[in-house]
Amino acid sequence: MEYNKKRVYQIPVFNTGGGNGSPGDGVLLASDLGDWLDLPEKSLNIFDEQINIQYKLDMMSYPDKAILFLAGQFGVKSNFVGSELILGVLPLNTRPKHQLKQNFTCQSTECYLVIELNGEVKLQAVSGDLPVTIGVSEPDPYFINVDYNPKIEDDNGTVFTATRSQNFTRNNCGIGSIGSSVTFEKTYTSTISQVDANNQRANDANFATEGQAWANDPTNGATCSTAPSFSAQRSQSFTRNDCASGEIGSSVPFVKNYTGSTQQAADDAAANDPNFASEGQAFANNPSNGGTCSVPAQRYYAQRTQSFIRNNCAAGSTGSAIPFTKNYQSDISQSDADNKAANDPDFATEGQAFANDPENGATCTVNLPKYYLTLSGGVGEIRQISVTLTDENGEEVSVSEGLQFTWSGVLNPLTGDVSPSNIGATRTLAAELSSLNLYSYSSNTHYVTNLVITVPTPNVVDGHDIISQS
Repeated sequence: MEYNKKRVYQIPVFNTGGGNGSPGDGVLLASDLGDWLDLPEKSLNIFDEQINIQYKLDMMSYPDKAILFLAGQFGVKSNFVGSELILGVLPLNTRPKHQLKQNFTCQSTECYLVIELNGEVKLQAVSGDLPVTIGVSEPDPYFINVDYNPKIEDDNGTVFTATRSQNFTRNNCGIGSIGSSVTFEKTYTSTISQVDANNQRANDANFATEGQAWANDPTNGATCSTAPSFSAQRSQSFTRNDCASGEIGSSVPFVKNYTGSTQQAADDAAANDPNFASEGQAFANNPSNGGTCSVPAQRYYAQRTQSFIRNNCAAGSTGSAIPFTKNYQSDISQSDADNKAANDPDFATEGQAFANDPENGATCTVNLPKYYLTLSGGVGEIRQISVTLTDENGEEVSVSEGLQFTWSGVLNPLTGDVSPSNIGATRTLAAELSSLNLYSYSSNTHYVTNLVITVPTPNVVDGHDIISQS
């Protein structure tokens, strides 16, 4: 090798324990080493890079005795098949003066590390394919560790450049003004490779900030000019609604203008103005804008009444019904007043709210179990009209006090020479009785119709509502 061994104090020793530390961390290699740099254009087939493949250039005895160190420890992905793998490409001024070829063994396979004049760093199998990793990590990695005197092209080295440009619009103009656009251009340089210069250009985190600052500096040519203005108009008639009772207000047209940076912006401002209605009504109510109040020559009235049942009683209770009345008026015609009454969308809601307010007289009654007092016409030749008291399951029951009721019917003859007659009376079902015969007739001569029974309402006995039914 063509380097001054007196200048190298220690060659780094690498273990196989993995990790991503840079080669030579904590180990002095030479008195004027540069930084460890990643091998450019690194192959995607490299796996489990336990020691990053990096290089470092010692330029203390530039150029004849400059030293290039290259080291790394890694595996090769299992899907790679081949006898040769290009690990990456060294940049100019780090490449060897002639092809370098170093023999070593990996996983019992004899291999070469080859560094070409064009900077390609290769792995080659002496025979067969290169060993690859089987598993999630490489227990027996490739280990490379080489140093040599590189070929230095000139004193200054090759400089690689890349340029990035973009238009930026000045955004620090005053209200009502817009800024023009200017082109911002920035150049990036690298002594490593064109790829490095391109990466600097692509990954510059400050480019947008610097470009906007460039555009906002008036000395760089960006100007401010008056923004174009677009207009829209919205109009609607509003009726004055602050007149005294018995008076009606006239309608007044209200117009409002809008502007925007585009016609669409102006149209949107007009269509979506949340204050238009309130401003229009306030305009109509201002008498200086022409809105008047007047007494109509004739007023027409209509009324609507309906009963509503209270429906907010507690569970187990039933609400009573009360009438709800609402009045309507029109200054146009009787037909208009009638239509207002017939088509009022709020009538049902207001009526129910009225019934549910206990101050308006609707009550809630606890739902009691029921006894049924039933009137029946009997069967057979001699038929008995009778009354029977039953519970909700149809079983006969009796109560502790007499039940007064009134029954009635029509007795009709089977022959046409006798007129029908009314039958019935007010009777009492005595305490402790569940039934009572009321009237007898022969089915050979008569039949009965229109049987009806009623009891006083409300009629509560022994904690039960008495319900009459025929």
